[in-house]
Amino acid sequence: MNYINIALTLAVAVLGMYVFTKLKVPAGAMIGSMLFVATLGVLTGRAEVFPWFKYLMQICSGILIGSKINRKTLSRLKNLWKVFLAVVVMLILETAIFGILYFKLTDYDIVSCIFSIAPGGATDLTILSAEFGAVSAIVGVMHVFRQIMIIIILPPIAFKIGSPEEKIAADNSKVPVRYPDIAIVACCAAVVGFTFKRLGVTAPIMLGSILAGSVFTIGFREYRMPSFYSKILMTGVGAYTGSMVTRQIVSSMGQMWVGMVLIVVLILVTLFLNSLVIEKLFKMPKLTSMYLCAPGGLSELTLLAEETGGDLPTIAAIQTARMLTVVLLVTSMVPFMQRIAEII
Repeated sequence: MNYINIALTLAVAVLGMYVFTKLKVPAGAMIGSMLFVATLGVLTGRAEVFPWFKYLMQICSGILIGSKINRKTLSRLKNLWKVFLAVVVMLILETAIFGILYFKLTDYDIVSCIFSIAPGGATDLTILSAEFGAVSAIVGVMHVFRQIMIIIILPPIAFKIGSPEEKIAADNSKVPVRYPDIAIVACCAAVVGFTFKRLGVTAPIMLGSILAGSVFTIGFREYRMPSFYSKILMTGVGAYTGSMVTRQIVSSMGQMWVGMVLIVVLILVTLFLNSLVIEKLFKMPKLTSMYLCAPGGLSELTLLAEETGGDLPTIAAIQTARMLTVVLLVTSMVPFMQRIAEII
């Protein structure tokens, strides 16, 4: 761990946030910090963050989501199981279709292709892929690419189609900012998250933080994050994502261009076709439907929803359930997909 490199990385992230915010780029704090840090990493190899930085970002994202889940939103969330089922069924079918295409168009094995395409938790899928015999380096690169593409593709679309009504649905601006409450929630989130991690729960830190925040809101009193919080958090998430882009990843991308094209196509399919299905079937708002179907990371999607509008509690609930369920379903798909690969 090089503290000079870490300081340089964070400084470059802040510069990227400032430049892209001034240019009024949609979700500029996240995109700018990510692109500036990625450029630093590729050109100099000095992009680096603290080893625990990912956990810090997950805790901070989790308590932001928890602040939006009160008794009113909780009563609304319990009726979303049909929406969740439709989202997961579409994503699993598309994972199978695009995974087989990736397998047919390259020399990679079917397990690596399926884990590379699956829109679950990037860390979980990369680790699990090695246990099933996949080339985890390929899986890891593809998921970094997917995170980057979601951050680049989704914000301009979201700003264009968003409506004030959807933003209001997740608004809790009448609640005062109480910093002692935020500190208590953050500590509880860390304790619950790392307890879940020791227990082997999937996506433990994020899930534990959301749980701690929502329990505090529902059982004690509502809390609200300060207005500058989202921008700082988006800068941090952008810095973390950008730090994963190394020279080695860039050099290996030339061998994975087929999968990357398929991932971009899959993102567009989920953003437009899947979201249209959800919008029409369940009468969901257009932007919220798009966020429900987007195959991105939970931290990135919830932060973008906070920035651009959308029903954040609904999005967080469906995306959390989606992330956990897809990981479980993809691992159970592996034997079936291996048999299909032998046939085709």
